[in-house]
Amino acid sequence: MSFFSTDLFRATSTTGKGKQAASTPPPDSPFDLDYETAALIAKLAMEDLDELRGQGKGKARANAPLTDEEYALQLQSQQYQELLTSTEDARIANSLREASATDAAYLEALVVAEQAAAEDRRAALALSRGEALPPVQDCQRRLEDPAYQMHPNDQAPSSKQKAVSFSIQDDDSTLAEPDDDPEEEDVPNQYAILRKAMENRAFGTGSSSGSGAGTSSMFSRHVKKVNCTICDDSVTTTSALETSCGHYYCRGCIREHADLMTRDETLYPLRCCKAPIEHNKVFPFLSLALRKQFEAKNVEFSVPPNNRIYCCSPTCSAFLGATTAYEGVKGLRCGKCQTVTCPRCKQSYHPNERACSDNTSALEVRELARTQGWQTCPGCHAIVELNIGCYHMTCRCSTQFCYLCAVPWKGCVCPQWDEGRLLQTAQQRVENEMGGARAVQMQAAAPARFAALVEQRATGLREDHNCMFHNWQYRRGGGECENCNYYLPNFLLICRGCSLLVCKRCSRNRL
Repeated sequence: MSFFSTDLFRATSTTGKGKQAASTPPPDSPFDLDYETAALIAKLAMEDLDELRGQGKGKARANAPLTDEEYALQLQSQQYQELLTSTEDARIANSLREASATDAAYLEALVVAEQAAAEDRRAALALSRGEALPPVQDCQRRLEDPAYQMHPNDQAPSSKQKAVSFSIQDDDSTLAEPDDDPEEEDVPNQYAILRKAMENRAFGTGSSSGSGAGTSSMFSRHVKKVNCTICDDSVTTTSALETSCGHYYCRGCIREHADLMTRDETLYPLRCCKAPIEHNKVFPFLSLALRKQFEAKNVEFSVPPNNRIYCCSPTCSAFLGATTAYEGVKGLRCGKCQTVTCPRCKQSYHPNERACSDNTSALEVRELARTQGWQTCPGCHAIVELNIGCYHMTCRCSTQFCYLCAVPWKGCVCPQWDEGRLLQTAQQRVENEMGGARAVQMQAAAPARFAALVEQRATGLREDHNCMFHNWQYRRGGGECENCNYYLPNFLLICRGCSLLVCKRCSRNRL
């Protein structure tokens, strides 16, 4: 097993008498190998690194700090991943350069035709007003030259593909257009010929030989535009992340999504339309610092909350690992602040005490939850509070339980909702459908009508208070997202079934 050095990309690839191969990058490229070979070398090196990492798995305890060798392998893998990205970017840039060079003649012909048309219009206006004609410009002379071709290619134009000649007469005659001759009625307009030729070259359907058509076809594929599912900006597919559900994220939005996940566990795992987003697709869009933080939070959030061990120092609280990985261990030393934590009671290490003491802070929080009427999730032991809705609770750990008794949902005989909360929810749904300002106006002008709408919505909630599959549509006007409580002046979504009002990010990445 061997490591490939980045110096390998400085090798020289030539063919024939010192000439570069057709697939090698231009002289200003950072790579001297052709793109396919450079990418292949990087991929083979990454496979070697993955194999080396696989040989070391299972030889250390879970969540143990990386050894020097493991850290070196990780850095080397990141370096080759960056090389792959740079190689792809360089290949696309070279493709764009070749496409621009290939179509330069067509672009020049189009510019000349547009300039000549503008000059001809000026001459026609002067002629209609009886003024002196302006001098003939160079672009007009070029079009009047019989040797000038409006559709440059390798073949001579056919008899029906004549050059456009917008000649100016010195007498009272009008501009001579190609279609004025009745014998030439079937001759296609030269602008249409030029447009068709450029379309053929852009999609690789023309009869041109060589690499021009292939390059233009490659250019067409690489500049395909898509809209970001969050900000709706138009981006190219090569600079966007595509999810398994067929949505695209621009570089800024996927970076923001990953950054928010490191600070908000409700966004874990990173997902779109309830489908997880693969980490190897996300990494190329993240900086090295954010990538490390993203990986660390994925390890932390993958452990159930009641099994996590954090540094007992309130000013540190660093994640130390899972309790299952430290069975029999008496104390864990934090690598940041050097504080030793007991993995059993998760308090300060107590070597002189045989049994762990009660966690007084946790007991105080439990007592506060009891007096406030809060409930504890039976799955992860997180404390939850019901603000609005029925007693069917779904915790962030996906545990479903009754808010009144904490028994798994439908395992008790408790009522499913409180009538006061249900009416409050019904009013909220009606206000979501009407918009805040319109709802206030109706409450003041027609309170009976508004109350009837609320009661109608409450009746529907009593029969079906769970919306399993949301069907989102845009709603005009501002409002507050009911999931993240973030206020947006526009671009809110409302479910057609339950009238839940949320922002676009929550609809894609949370619900």
